[in-house]
Amino acid sequence: MDLPFILVVIARMPAGRCWMVMVLLGVGLHISNPLSAQTTQSVDPSRFQNWTEFQVYHLLNRRWELYYDVGIRYQLPIFKDWFRIHVRPSIQYNGIPWIKFNGGFGFFYTFSDPDLFEFRPWQGVRFPLLRKRRIKLAAKIRIEERFTIASNDHWQFAFRSRYQLGATIPINKEFMEKGTLYGVPSMEAFQGNRNVEEVFADRWRFDIGLGYILDWPVRVEVHYIFQNSFNNTTDSFNGDAHILRVRFTYRVKYDNY
Repeated sequence: MDLPFILVVIARMPAGRCWMVMVLLGVGLHISNPLSAQTTQSVDPSRFQNWTEFQVYHLLNRRWELYYDVGIRYQLPIFKDWFRIHVRPSIQYNGIPWIKFNGGFGFFYTFSDPDLFEFRPWQGVRFPLLRKRRIKLAAKIRIEERFTIASNDHWQFAFRSRYQLGATIPINKEFMEKGTLYGVPSMEAFQGNRNVEEVFADRWRFDIGLGYILDWPVRVEVHYIFQNSFNNTTDSFNGDAHILRVRFTYRVKYDNY
């Protein structure tokens, strides 16, 4: 069964059941994945990673929002074999209650053997599926145009689509406000990665995160991500990655909504 179809089915479930199914499905995919039983010789050497990101949001008005993030990703032990830096300026339109339109550009540089540069325009939509007192559930669809070039090669181009189902769940308070500890689970599927030669191409991603609002403009999140990837430059591995993501968010102008 295709993972995007599974995400749509989960989105139609009651909120409490949706949370449990997302957790159980992620664990089940990991346990049942035959790649997990391979020998260490066929496992992705990048399976333990750290991602650190800084995000800034600028609410221009009730309809338009500018945001960007910068980050670094690397293999553990630190900077072993590869690491990546990126910058992603973006914009979002919030003028329609039941849908949000967004888009932007991504610039990625991966230091590896060989190095890889990517320019990635993208367009997306976000559908709020559920908004109760303690739970917000949303689906995201994104289309990306990937322009990549290796340090010893030529430009390549491919489309990639992404499908995500995610939730925001306050834990210690009823609403998202200063001092709130909240959960941010999500699942995401990728399609189209085989058209670009890269050492680690994403297939699907399961994310369990915890966040804390230090003050309303400032948030800190820590995520554990379980990700399945493959190497389409050779047939040497298809493997899983375990990722620790730390994200810092700041809002230049904000409304408490």
